Amino acid sequence: MSKQLLIPLFLFVCFSTQAATISGLVMDEGEPVVMASVMLVDSNNNVILKQTATDKKGFYTFSVNSGNYKIGVFASNYADMWIKNIFINNANTEVDIQLTPRDFVDNAAPSSSDDCD
Repeated sequence: MSKQLLIPLFLFVCFSTQAATISGLVMDEGEPVVMASVMLVDSNNNVILKQTATDKKGFYTFSVNSGNYKIGVFASNYADMWIKNIFINNANTEVDIQLTPRDFVDNAAPSSSDDCD
């Protein structure tokens, strides 16, 4: 095969798998959650593929190929959040995530009036 045929064939193979994006905002009651850790996981084998942190607007993005994914979001003072069954078929997908503040009542230190004498 000549070099003239190999180069176009190589370019076709490399670029025939279109990449898509999964992106969105991580929010708490309309306010961005800054520096939340966002993890992209392959749903088929539970392998962590990528990690990123949200920016000052709560935005995150991943470049992905077609597949089935889940996203985990972790931030201080918030309950962990998992979004499952994100099916990508060469189309950009927006996944906005609403975090819930952790309940600090169960973790509160006893006050001095709770001490036993």
